[in-house]
Amino acid sequence: PMRSLALWLLCAVILMAGDTAAARDAWAQGRPGEALPLLINDAQQRGTWQAWTDAGLCAADAEDHGEAVAALWTARRLAPAAAEPAAALAALGAVTPVLWTDRLGPVAWAGSGWWAIPLLAAAGALAGWAIARREPRAGLAVAAILAVALPGVVAGWRDRLDPHRIVRTPTQLLDATGAAVAPLAAGTPVRLAGDPWAGRSAVRTEDGRIGFVDPADLR
Repeated sequence: PMRSLALWLLCAVILMAGDTAAARDAWAQGRPGEALPLLINDAQQRGTWQAWTDAGLCAADAEDHGEAVAALWTARRLAPAAAEPAAALAALGAVTPVLWTDRLGPVAWAGSGWWAIPLLAAAGALAGWAIARREPRAGLAVAAILAVALPGVVAGWRDRLDPHRIVRTPTQLLDATGAAVAPLAAGTPVRLAGDPWAGRSAVRTEDGRIGFVDPADLR
């Protein structure tokens, strides 16, 4: 059974790699609209900020503003310290919610991105050494490292759980009966606002309206 599972996973990886290569070829040859569905599928499968950034840039090239902002916002939530999604959103003129990493600014840098890993690893090693040797100075060093790293770590964790979503295609805000309340343009940010109702996502708009939208219209 394990061998069969390994073979199945290998085949899935090969197929996804083939789709991604085909998408990049189509994009490079000036057919971003053809590449976009493949890159969106790749991003959904991989779940990385790099894949979502590629999908967003391809959508922008295909002049699909809503999908571009939605994909790049997903990349931002996954990696709030990464420069590429933020720069791409700014270039598109997109107005997106402010993340905790943005609010903290330089305070979050030490605990954001790849450099948080060696910092936390050093804190763990020092903590182990402090416990084993009963060395209070090492404990102070651990506390200092954590004080520097934790704001960014906590901010990044909060940002990945951020409830804001982007309307990826023009749609309508609906009330509980399904009647249209207001139009929602592609690229509009909304905030998830509770439990779904009748298969629709409950959202709050930036102007305070609460209603429901098809979850397929959000990312």
